[in-house]
Amino acid sequence: RLKALGAPVEFIKIHNTPDGTFPNGIPNPLLPECRDDTRKAVIEHGADMGIAFDGDFDRCFLFDEKGQFIEGYYIVGLLAEA
Repeated sequence: RLKALGAPVEFIKIHNTPDGTFPNGIPNPLLPECRDDTRKAVIEHGADMGIAFDGDFDRCFLFDEKGQFIEGYYIVGLLAEA
């Protein structure tokens, strides 16, 4: 949708097909061992940021352009400033 509106965005999707057997591990980016695939994708594709979701999509997690996980309290602070 954003691209159709002319926004200069590209989405690189990994592990985005629902599968209740969780073949790629527990979908919980709060666990450091569950962040590696997103981190690698950000670096490999030269992305500006990465976004990961938990198993039921009620929480999202952000990664910077270097693939570093951004703790939630920084995101809350950023949104509070906006």
